[in-house]
Amino acid sequence: MTAAQDWFVFWRSMVDNPARIGAVLPSSPRLGQRMARQVRLLPGEVLVEIGAGTGVVTQALLEEADVLPERLYIVELDPRLAAHLRERFPRCHVLEGNAADLPALLGEELIGKVGTVVSSLPIRPMSRAVQRSIVDASFAVLKPGGSLLQYTYPPLCPLPAEEFGLVAEGLGRTWRNLPPAAVWRFTRA
Repeated sequence: MTAAQDWFVFWRSMVDNPARIGAVLPSSPRLGQRMARQVRLLPGEVLVEIGAGTGVVTQALLEEADVLPERLYIVELDPRLAAHLRERFPRCHVLEGNAADLPALLGEELIGKVGTVVSSLPIRPMSRAVQRSIVDASFAVLKPGGSLLQYTYPPLCPLPAEEFGLVAEGLGRTWRNLPPAAVWRFTRA
């Protein structure tokens, strides 16, 4: 899979539904690396990525965090992007669907085995109700003490942490991304 193919798939999906994509450019490898450095899977755990887009963060998770493809579950709502991810990462589990439906998408056997949910969703502009549904679904599948990683472009926290019963921790900013992006970790209070 080439960078040109990634760009083509990204742009076609963005033209079809710009609000769903929520970005004007794909994430940079530097942003993917910053997110991947926050992931440490323990034996028996799996990793879930939501809103994977063209797979820039996915690639970093596989390379930088040494996540085995069989332990990575990718959830993508856009059918074109999901098909692209299946082709690009054939050994990963690519699930087409809404992140708010994570428990049903993953199945009962994986609930409580997820160490981290990595999100590239454009969550900041979503309504509070949609944000809450995604956060609740993420924490429904996470093991106790698991975390949700989210990036956002503005430097401010992308979720109303206190309102949602979360502890938010800013993990730094990646300037070599257009636009620059901040990474946040959320755990249950």
